[in-house]
Amino acid sequence: MSCLSRVIVPLIFIVMIALPGSTQIDPDSTNFIPPVNHPMKLAGSFGELRKNHFHAGIDIKSSKGQEGDPIVASEAGHVSRIKIESSGYGRAVYVDHPNGYTTVYAHLRTFSKALENYIEKVQREVQSFEVDIYLPPEKFAVTQGEEIGEMGNTGKSSAPHLHFEIRETLTERPVLPSKFDIKVTDKIAPVINAVYVYELDNDGNPIKKSQLNIKRDKNQYTCMPSVVNVRSQYVGIGLSAYDRSDGVWNKNGVYDLQITANDSTYFYSAFDVIDFSESKALNAIIDYPHYEKTRTKILKLFNAKCNPLSNYNTVSKHGWLSTETDHTFKVSVGDNSGNKSHFEIAFSRHEDLITEKSEEGRLMHCGMQDTIITSAGSEIVFFDGTLYNDQRIRISEKKSPNYSVRIENENSPPHRSFKLSIPMPIKDSKYCVVKKENGKRKNFGGSLEQDTFVVYLDEFGQFEMYQDLIPPNIVRHATTGSGSNKKYLFKIGDNIDFDSSLGDYPMTVSACGEWVPFSFDLKTDVLTVAVRNLPSGCNSFTVYVSDHVENEAKLKIQI
Repeated sequence: MSCLSRVIVPLIFIVMIALPGSTQIDPDSTNFIPPVNHPMKLAGSFGELRKNHFHAGIDIKSSKGQEGDPIVASEAGHVSRIKIESSGYGRAVYVDHPNGYTTVYAHLRTFSKALENYIEKVQREVQSFEVDIYLPPEKFAVTQGEEIGEMGNTGKSSAPHLHFEIRETLTERPVLPSKFDIKVTDKIAPVINAVYVYELDNDGNPIKKSQLNIKRDKNQYTCMPSVVNVRSQYVGIGLSAYDRSDGVWNKNGVYDLQITANDSTYFYSAFDVIDFSESKALNAIIDYPHYEKTRTKILKLFNAKCNPLSNYNTVSKHGWLSTETDHTFKVSVGDNSGNKSHFEIAFSRHEDLITEKSEEGRLMHCGMQDTIITSAGSEIVFFDGTLYNDQRIRISEKKSPNYSVRIENENSPPHRSFKLSIPMPIKDSKYCVVKKENGKRKNFGGSLEQDTFVVYLDEFGQFEMYQDLIPPNIVRHATTGSGSNKKYLFKIGDNIDFDSSLGDYPMTVSACGEWVPFSFDLKTDVLTVAVRNLPSGCNSFTVYVSDHVENEAKLKIQI
């Protein structure tokens, strides 16, 4: 078997795909209620900037900072989907409503008893911890306010909370919950931490960045200097900002951004709806080199010319502001309660212009397919839509001891995968392409196609061919509880997957010839087996784990 890609589709069990035929109605005509019984406070806002994606819902804080708060159906409907995964949303339930919307409740600790019993039955039938179950309308009807689970910390969650979404049922696009009157009290305008000016080349790539001093008076900010001298035909504005709501110290994301001058709009962005297919485009609207160095985000109020993000409505030339005018630009930053902060800025252009940043590398075009043939005969194909802007790509290679290639672009990561083809006549299926980063290796998979090894990459960096002959490791981690509540915990690891991708590794537990239910926590890489799930009379069980090239490990436990 060839080396698989690092994202393996988990075993999916589908009972029935039931797409409702109901028509979506105006949000003002809906009657949703909050999904928790305690006063809502948010740890995360809709459209907030996360790693490689926009936050598609709101994160509702626990009433006491612990798991276990009751989670209730926000409106009457039926459970249309239940998904359990070690990463992502963890334990999540989806409820379709007759009004044309679907609510999503994620990171749950438990579901209602009826759902729990049903899920365990399905897991046993398909012999998989991770399941994705679609349900017909008549299977599990719910009433508004009915308890459907408990708040938890499962999946890719760092603290107990409820991730809550309202989606358009037919398009699956998440919609801003406050449009349905699911909102918190907020009378506080966003806070602007920093303002930056970017001098741009003719392709919209930054030539130079300058941070301005700012002075705050309530929600009005003053830039110093207020007139910025630049040496480029176009400039862009960037800022660091956050929003708070009443009684909460969490720094959440802002809602809308606008640049105007003389009653004309030069830039506008708002997050009322999110399209999952565009979510990675977050990397095009942040200062990515700054993020790579500091892990903090500067939001750019200008766009890359091939950015597919529909939320960025750059009215005038991608939001690149011309320095040929003497306009004073007004910039506003708002939250979804209508609170806004403002500042003004103008530009003075120096006669001696800088038109392009000096860079090495091959210029690749974002709106077309473009190919690089390397000196070692490898082929790198950038597809239409791979890049956000026309960019210079730098390539360096080594042929021994293993073939390696560095593919660099300092401005932004790719939006979609590009193809790397490496001439390689060997037929060993244990080979993969790995990325070397911080002294570790991350598996990107790949496969042999005749005499060429082909891999699709969604990052830039240093890559090398790697022969993986080492199986995963399973280590007895701990034992908790006693009697029927006893649980065995095992730490799972591997030699090259340091990107928290172990959740897609094939794992199974068996006892006396039967599959045994288990759980896997991606945050800790811990697999848990409960004694109550073992077949009666068995005095041992075995844990099996396989990596992406079918190196297998197993550990037998006597009980």
